[in-house]
Amino acid sequence: MLVPIVPPPASTLLANLAISHDASGGLESKPSSSAEPKKADEAKQAEDVKKDPKAKPKAPPPKKGGKGDDKPQLDVPKLDVPPIAEFDSKMAKKFIVETADRSVKKKFTQEYANNMSDKGKPKIVDYTGADYTKITFWPDLARFGMKKLDDDIVGLMMRRAFDIAGSTAKKIKVILNGKKLAVSAFEEYVNLYVNNVNGGGAEGAPPVVYEKCSDRWEVAVSVTEGQFMQVSNVNSISTTKGGTHVAHVTDQLVEAILKVVKGKNRGGIDIKPAHVKNHLWIFINCLVENPAFDSQTKENMTLKVSS
Repeated sequence: MLVPIVPPPASTLLANLAISHDASGGLESKPSSSAEPKKADEAKQAEDVKKDPKAKPKAPPPKKGGKGDDKPQLDVPKLDVPPIAEFDSKMAKKFIVETADRSVKKKFTQEYANNMSDKGKPKIVDYTGADYTKITFWPDLARFGMKKLDDDIVGLMMRRAFDIAGSTAKKIKVILNGKKLAVSAFEEYVNLYVNNVNGGGAEGAPPVVYEKCSDRWEVAVSVTEGQFMQVSNVNSISTTKGGTHVAHVTDQLVEAILKVVKGKNRGGIDIKPAHVKNHLWIFINCLVENPAFDSQTKENMTLKVSS
């Protein structure tokens, strides 16, 4: 027997989500274990020098795969958006990058061809317009065993345009085939999904609860007929298989809903967490530093949740 579940108010479901507001977005990478031994070695060397002024600090041993100090060690920057343009350029017959900066009044343009094997000379000219960055590329279809873009690929690219429009800032305008998309916020993006349930439009759509948890996290929840569904974007990357960020939100929602449902269902059937989860439709848009995925397709995020 299926028990219909009506979500409690937004304050009950979403306002108290334990999503971190710090720079890491509530998720973190596994910390390095080499820091403490390094500090201990430095302290020991300093103590040896105090005992014997003629003693010299020992040079650090070469790192695996390197030659010691032949290259400086650089800190790896924390990235919100992984660099993916390089892959596109290597899979393109022609690739053009163009960027303009009004603060220095310059525009930079460079063209590559034949999977980046041919590189044109960079061009820098005077510029007085608005800031922008433009990437234009012609995919090398032969590398993918294709003669033209089929309907499925075109449909996927069109959906990605909507993903970007719904997961980026409102000030960003996304134009598809010469027309500006009527989506400029994540809440509007969510409504595109729920309003198409059974083709009923907004009137026949299931209820939606939306919450902007922080500058880095937006969450919306709706209901399904009995199968868990999720739509999520990490740094504007569509994670179609979900991942730790989806589990991080879903588990908290299930716990909150169970408390309300069990309080109104005393003496009734025993409702399990799976019963609640199977009726949830989760939407997540988040920014996470250095996200980790289980494959290059980046469909499933595996970054561990911070404590």
